Amino acid sequence: MSLRDLRISLRSLYRAPTFTAAATLTLALGIGATAAVYSVVDAVLLRPLAYGDAERLVAIFERSDARGEQHSPTSPANFQDWRDATPKIFDDMTAAHPWAPVLRGTGRPEELQGLKASPSLFRLLGVEPLHGRTFAPDDAAERSVVLGHGLWQRRFGGDPELVGKALDLDGEPHVVVAVMPPGFEFPPFWATGAELWTALDLSQELEHRNARFLRVFARLDPGVDLATAQTAMDTVALRLEAEHPNANHGIGVDVEALQEPVVGPVRTSLLLLLVTAGGVLLIAAANVSNLLLGRTLGRRHEIALRTALGASRGRVVGWTLREGLILAALGAGLGLGLAEGAVAALKYAAPSSVPRIAEIAVDGRVVLVSTLVTLLTGLLAAALPAWRASRLDLQSSLRSGGRSVAGGGRWREGLVVAEIALTVMLLLGAGLLGRSLLALWDLDPGFDTRTTTVSLSLAGTEHVEDQATFFDEVVASVGSLPGVESVGLINHLPIGGDIWRTGYSVEGTESTGAGGNTAAGEKLPKTNFRVATPAYFEAIGIPLLRGRAFNENDHANAPGVVIVNRTLAERIAPNGNAVGRRIKQGAADNDSPWLEVVGVVADVRQADLAEPLMPELFFPYAQNPVGFYQRSSLVVRSELPSSEVLAAIERRLGDLAPDVPLSGGAELGSLVAESLSARYFRTSLLGLFALVALSLAAVGIYGVMSFSVTQRRPEMGLRLALGALPSEVFRLVVQKGLALAAGGAALGLLGGAAGVRLLGSFLFEVRPFDPWTFVGVPFFLVLVAFAATTLPAWRAMGVPPATTLRGE
Repeated sequence: MSLRDLRISLRSLYRAPTFTAAATLTLALGIGATAAVYSVVDAVLLRPLAYGDAERLVAIFERSDARGEQHSPTSPANFQDWRDATPKIFDDMTAAHPWAPVLRGTGRPEELQGLKASPSLFRLLGVEPLHGRTFAPDDAAERSVVLGHGLWQRRFGGDPELVGKALDLDGEPHVVVAVMPPGFEFPPFWATGAELWTALDLSQELEHRNARFLRVFARLDPGVDLATAQTAMDTVALRLEAEHPNANHGIGVDVEALQEPVVGPVRTSLLLLLVTAGGVLLIAAANVSNLLLGRTLGRRHEIALRTALGASRGRVVGWTLREGLILAALGAGLGLGLAEGAVAALKYAAPSSVPRIAEIAVDGRVVLVSTLVTLLTGLLAAALPAWRASRLDLQSSLRSGGRSVAGGGRWREGLVVAEIALTVMLLLGAGLLGRSLLALWDLDPGFDTRTTTVSLSLAGTEHVEDQATFFDEVVASVGSLPGVESVGLINHLPIGGDIWRTGYSVEGTESTGAGGNTAAGEKLPKTNFRVATPAYFEAIGIPLLRGRAFNENDHANAPGVVIVNRTLAERIAPNGNAVGRRIKQGAADNDSPWLEVVGVVADVRQADLAEPLMPELFFPYAQNPVGFYQRSSLVVRSELPSSEVLAAIERRLGDLAPDVPLSGGAELGSLVAESLSARYFRTSLLGLFALVALSLAAVGIYGVMSFSVTQRRPEMGLRLALGALPSEVFRLVVQKGLALAAGGAALGLLGGAAGVRLLGSFLFEVRPFDPWTFVGVPFFLVLVAFAATTLPAWRAMGVPPATTLRGE
């Protein structure tokens, strides 16, 4: 392609500003959407993690096939055995668990999110600090701490002299030994909010083989692959099961590349969005191809004249291909600008569950991929018009003198049908996900979402010694606030809180199964458990179905009692009448006391609204089986606005216990909304792409019908001259547009029927072949097609018969 040819093409496009602007904007939408989504996919799925030799880093999990549990933590004793048994497999192995210390002495007490990890953690990751040094082997005994860059800036103003100074964390001095560089985070999944790290001391924990709370990370030795590591850990797991059957019966081990648990939960969603953006790009390419085809046919006399004067077929084809590539380049320039804005909006709106979000950017890799996509898109859009230009009938084109346009209608109609089919497929996906989201919004979580909640931490305070008494004082004090109707306290909220589980046995039940005891060597049935104050159920709005709630008589020296939810009651007693039955933690023959079921409450959704209802039991705080919870949550029922309630609680507890930090103040409804944020985000993006596709399809229908009306002006004029009514001409045009829409919708339904199966894991109480969606989407698209066809049809009604016939 010579510079002269390029100038001619640019001049030609400049002289057709409406066409050039429409084609450029159409391609910009498709390229911009694709570039924005690809930037997310590239940052989250494709780039290696920001650690040294990240491809050799792995995460090691326990697995129980019998209980359907994966990605589970392990015990300190198991971790020690894993590390000792695999020195030739792993260069290093480290363990970690969450740590939520309270920082005092530098302003208002604040609960931070951190991690306790083996001293070798930072050496394993291959990351150097910005200031200071990372952990030494004896740092666990010295209570050393490493700060994240964000925390260092936020609480300490980026003070470079902070290294070497002591901080009050949980009432104990911890010496700052390092500050990590900007952007560093670990772990990249699970407890992703960690902003400080301290050295983990397991010397007192190695006897507790059943206490599973450690996450394990390792670096493969050079030359050792993932399969070899998995085989070695399978052997270790079998040995530990034989040596410690009570703790390790049926427990396997999974070794995964560290990136897998990071991206695994979002991989399918991101690939779905990338495919959707690709569909929008194809629709945009088809639309521009349609525009180019109409432009080519409209210039058939000029093309025929150039050919007659000696232009080769290759030169004619190159002329059209150049215009397609120029339009694609213009669209790419505008599209990358749109992508920049879209990425900023995505980073702002994306839920916290999207990993590595800070790394998302329209960078050189994205620009390179976008350039390749632009080239392919330009060629794809121009291929059909170029082919048609090379096959024009010279004699008829020259005889026409450019007065009318003939031919190419079937190709243009075919492109519109393809656009509509792709649009229907996108609309089906968006419709199914939208109906699922509505079903979740309408789902009763089992509690009053207007309840106000706030968390408080007792770590490092004198209240740890008598937690139950302090909580009684808190409940009474907050309950006396004006406008407060009832106050309760729970160790973990039902949505957004942690999930603690325990095995249980039922008195007098010998059979195995969901509600019964188990024979030797078999696993106990499990239930979630929480610890609550007497008024908790009233405050949060959970109905009491049978029996009674906790009261002041359920003190530490009284017989043990529990309250169970409906699901657990139905497992341990006929007809769910569990009041009076006795249950205990662990096996029936252990030393723990039998606990009487005094009440049955309604089920609530736990962890996630879409998950099935789970069995659950509640202990009174005065009989807390764990002894101490660092964090607990107040739940307050009041008709006052949540902001006023939270302000009053903060003032009251500031007077009662100024050393206790408050965090997470909100209405429970906001926690429910946060639990749905990932679904809402995914559905919103897919819906947005579907609307863009629908708009492009509507433009395509309008364009092809306008072209058809122009092409058939003589026919329309003749019909009107022979006595046809304008309404008949209107109906003729509309029928043609609706026929195209119906054909595209039929193909789209067939394609959608094959594709919606992939959405099964994202749907809630909606079948993949939901009849409302499969009927509503094509009906809606036909309405859009009717609207897009109306203007060309009105134009056809107004064709002047005499003028048209004279012109032809």
